[in-house]
Order: sequence, then C-alpha cells, then structure tokens
Amino acid sequence: MAPRANHKTFDDASQATFQEVLQERMRLAIQYTLITVLEDEVEVFCNAAPYQRTPERRDQRNGSYERDLGTTQGTIEDLPVPRTRHGFQSQLFERYQRRMAELDEAICNMFVKGVSTIGVGTVMEALTGIAPSPSTVSRVFHSLDTEFESWKTRKLEAHYLYVYTDGTYFTVIYEYDEIQAVFFSPDSKHLAYVAEENNKQFVIVDGINEPVYDGIGEGTPIFSSDSRQFVYTAQEGSKWFTVIEGKQGKLYDGFNFLMFSTDNSRVIYRAQVGDKQIIVDNGQEGKPYDLIGEPVFSPDGKHLTYIGFLQNGIGYLIVDGIEVHEYKDITAIIKFKVYFETPTRFHYLESKPTNSGFYSIDLIVEEIQDK
Repeated sequence: MAPRANHKTFDDASQATFQEVLQERMRLAIQYTLITVLEDEVEVFCNAAPYQRTPERRDQRNGSYERDLGTTQGTIEDLPVPRTRHGFQSQLFERYQRRMAELDEAICNMFVKGVSTIGVGTVMEALTGIAPSPSTVSRVFHSLDTEFESWKTRKLEAHYLYVYTDGTYFTVIYEYDEIQAVFFSPDSKHLAYVAEENNKQFVIVDGINEPVYDGIGEGTPIFSSDSRQFVYTAQEGSKWFTVIEGKQGKLYDGFNFLMFSTDNSRVIYRAQVGDKQIIVDNGQEGKPYDLIGEPVFSPDGKHLTYIGFLQNGIGYLIVDGIEVHEYKDITAIIKFKVYFETPTRFHYLESKPTNSGFYSIDLIVEEIQDK
C-alpha cells in the first residue's frame, strides 16, 4: 500500500492544497505501517501465519472489521483490524493515541529517509508494548522496505507543474571589513548584526555600535520574544561572557544554549568551567556536572528543567535547581531532554533493557507541585 499517484492541479498556487497533498502521502505511510504491525500482532497472538498448519496454533483468524483512526496527518478511514475466533484485542490503538506525534514522525521519517531495522523495532515496540524478536523485526522490515522501494521507483509523469517565486535583493556596501550575521527582532522593528573590523568584532543594533571585542558568539545576538531585550556572547582572549544591556557577565571557558525564558524575565545559558558544565540562571550558577543536556523552560517561564550527569554514568533530572531523580545510567533518558505539556506537567522518554536484548521505551510524565 505504498502512496499511489494522485496528481492535483494547484489553482492559484494554493498552499493549503499543497499541504493537503503532503498530508495524504504521510497518512498513507502511517496507514501501511499500522496495517503491517496489526498483521504481525495477530500472527503472534495466533502463534501461526495465515493458512499455516501447525500444532502450536492458538487461534484462528476470523476476517476483520474497519474503523477510522485520527492521526497528526488527518483521519485514516476504514483501517482494517484483524479478528480471531477467540477475541483478539489489539493493544496498538491505545498506545498509538498516547504517543501519536512521536510515532507519526518516526513512521514518516522511515518512508522519507529509508527504512531501518532499528526504526522498525522502535516503532513496533512502542505500538505493541513488547520487544519484537529479531525474526519479527526482519519480516516487518522487509515488508516495509519493499513498499518503500516500490514508492521510490514508481513511474513519474512526463510533465509536472512547478511554481517558482523570486525576490529582489540589493548589494549593500558597508564601511566595515565584513558583516557576519544579521538578526531581526520578532516584531521586525529592530535590526542587529555582527560587524568585523581590524580583526575585532562588535554588535550593531539599530545603527548603534556595541563595544568592540575579540569575537562575538555564533548565533548571537538574540532578542527576547517581546523584542524589548537582546543578549549576546563575546570573547576576550580565551574567555567568554554575556553582554546584556551593555553589562558584561562573568568569564567562562565557553557557552551554549543561550536563551530567554518564555516570559522574558530570565536569561540562562550553559557555561563551561574547566572540564565541568553549569547552568547560569540570571547570573546564579547551578551545580557543576560533567555534561548537561538542553535546558527547557515551562510555557509560563516559571520552571526550568534539564538533565545533568557525571563521568561515572550516574545522572540527575533537575527541576528548578533541585535533583528530583537519580539515574544509574543516564543514557536511559532519550535525547537528554524533557518536554512540557502544561506549565507544570512535563514528560520524557526512558529506555530500559529487556531480557530479550532489546530496549523498552516508556513515556514518563511528571507534575511539578507549585509552592
């Protein structure tokens, strides 16, 4: 069930129509993957392939019924769900609904970037709750890979319509040796850029020059979401520091993850201090760790979370500066990052080894109790 050719004419170059076509292709990819996993799930339940004669068979297939399923790419209509004589009940739909966005992204990526056994195993385990055997992964992988190759090598039409857009640009001559980066504020009312002259760099905001330094940090300056503040990192010698409203911060060996909080009341960043890393929150230094993952603010900007771990593999989930969980193997936290659902609720993905040699993936949800 690879995506079929379904060419549409783009009247008035409608972006909505183009998005509809893309969603249709991705919806078909999700549909085929779910059908494949359902078929494998009922085969495991029956302990036998269709029409296979074996004394180990536990149940018989009994046709299928159809149901609609909502996805991030729209509704899949008439999805066939296998039935058995003794009442096969799939666990797929409940698990899919809980992690729809992550699974849809993983499935679509398989059809866009190519199918892999790791990707198939991860999706199947997330949908069924059971670590699939290597033979099961191999069987589903080859099925999906065949569909993917069929879709990639499908016959293309002789003619396609393209819409080209063009713009006008002008060459601007500056009085400086080089202009390295240009940034607009979110409301587009303020312009900032990094200029270089005589091997020195400085920031210019709305035509006003900031102080001159040995270097300006890549990706800076950045504006607050309300466009009222900006911050950047600068270098003098081997040391780095922040500059906020003309004031220099403390010297560090390096910087990363410079950002404003979502309510614009705080500026945070990850600083390198020798071989350790710390989170600096409005000038206040947190506990040092060997490595710190990407910090994440709650939607209202009141709470800050991040993952920190030590060389011995022990790590911590830190919420508002407090170590709330300790992990013997911090690699269990996938991507070393948490995701907020509400101002006080967040989740992260945790992987654990199973006896079969695969890893189970659990969605961990935490609630912050405001004081």
